[in-house]
Amino acid sequence: MMKPHATPFPIETMLKQFSEANQSLVNDWQKRFNLTLEPNGDFAETYQKFMGALSQQPTQWAEQQQQYQANQMKLWQSFLSNGTSSSEPKVDAKGDRRFSAAEWSEMPLFDYIKKSYLLASDWLIGAVEKTELDAQTKRKMRFFTRQYVDAMSPSNFLATNPELIRETFKQSGSNLVRGMQMMAEDIQAGHGALKI
Repeated sequence: MMKPHATPFPIETMLKQFSEANQSLVNDWQKRFNLTLEPNGDFAETYQKFMGALSQQPTQWAEQQQQYQANQMKLWQSFLSNGTSSSEPKVDAKGDRRFSAAEWSEMPLFDYIKKSYLLASDWLIGAVEKTELDAQTKRKMRFFTRQYVDAMSPSNFLATNPELIRETFKQSGSNLVRGMQMMAEDIQAGHGALKI
């Protein structure tokens, strides 16, 4: 039986330092987020009101969840059957420029990722729309939900964006380097906050 080392491996130390630095960055950005992005109020309070309203409509919420899960299962079955399943849920990406490249429809994996994301975003936005809320809370929840849904788009991530993968190979990664340089410049120009 191996004895544990008295001192951590250098990789463990590095990961710990990285984690601490990352937590500090997240905390700083959270403070800035609360000050700069929230329209007329606090996310936590708005979300609490939203969850309270959902708890008053348990049947409707359960039905929405069941429909969402059924649609995701149908989509998964269609993906596994190479698109031959006739029960695939209807997902419309027409007019969404994020998914205009041919790879999003022609490559089965990326088509699945796109459709799964669209189902999830429709479900989240629908949950806000179908929940009985006062006008101000609903407006805030629409804003927060849209921000979240847009941020989580597969088009925003290298591993799930076929266009970005293609360009990265084509440019031998120089596009990623330029992007990081521009982000660093934006953060510096914003005095620590990302200016978009």
